[in-house]
Amino acid sequence: KDMCSWAGVECHIHSASEVGGGSGGGGIVDMVREIRLPNNNFGGTLPREIGKALTHLSVLDLGDNIELKGNFPESIWELKELAVLKLYNLDLKGTLPPSVGALTHLRELDLSGNQLFGSIPPELGNLTSLRSLNLSGNFLRGSIPASLGNLYLLSTLLLDSNDLTGPIPDVALGGGLENLIRLRLDQNSLTGPVPSDTLSLPYLEEFNACSNELAGPLPSQTFDDAGGSLSELRTLDLCDNYLTGTIPPTLGNMRSLGTLALDANRFVGTIPSSLGRIAELKTAEFHDNQLNGTVPEELCKLRAAAKNDDDHGLHTLTADCKGVGASIKCDCCTYCAGHV
Repeated sequence: KDMCSWAGVECHIHSASEVGGGSGGGGIVDMVREIRLPNNNFGGTLPREIGKALTHLSVLDLGDNIELKGNFPESIWELKELAVLKLYNLDLKGTLPPSVGALTHLRELDLSGNQLFGSIPPELGNLTSLRSLNLSGNFLRGSIPASLGNLYLLSTLLLDSNDLTGPIPDVALGGGLENLIRLRLDQNSLTGPVPSDTLSLPYLEEFNACSNELAGPLPSQTFDDAGGSLSELRTLDLCDNYLTGTIPPTLGNMRSLGTLALDANRFVGTIPSSLGRIAELKTAEFHDNQLNGTVPEELCKLRAAAKNDDDHGLHTLTADCKGVGASIKCDCCTYCAGHV
């Protein structure tokens, strides 16, 4: 049974002679344009010559076939017409070579949940048609290439759960990724400050850099404009870093924020009452810091609203409010950590 009749496989056949291979042609394999076979029970390994056989392939999606293992076929980078490459959760081993930068038609690249190692090649910045890049859950090392700032159409960038080091590129990423909606960098070893340019991206809804080694104060000037570039931000997760200074009162200007996670840092001072202005806030985590004082009444009012409404109000509120020596007084918290 020829593969063009399979569900999930699309071929472009123009004549009967092409089906038979014609004279000197590659047969039906040359006609295959799309393979969408995720979440099946395929086992074994990907053919080493897959990129040499399916030369006109534009879509290859074999994600979530968890029994597919082995080495990443280097010939895949010869598929110059690829627009979608999704090989996630396959436990494949290998590196990302510079030749990935030749796949300039790529719109979606998802290689998450594998065993890719080595560095992220700067040549990824050549893929200016990319809308989504997911390399999470691998063993990638080194720094984030500044060239990723060239990906001006990118809406999703997921680099979480790797071994990345160095600072988050500021001007490079923040200057070029104007269409970015999701940015996940959590579970790495990134250092340096929280970049103000990246936080100020106009359509950004999620910024997650939890569990890194970021240090220094939050860029308070970034939150100054209540109706400006931060109006879309829904999730700001900076937990488990080395951030210092006070929590900026201007955070209260982020009216669409649903999740604010600042726990497990080194913040000092009090929790600003201005955060009570964020009507959409569902989760606010402040525990394991060096904060003091009393949790503002404005936040407790949001917490009270949640008790009568599953869709609105503050459902999670945490602080260092446990025990006699607690550094914070809180009568409305859902979780009180011990004194730090």
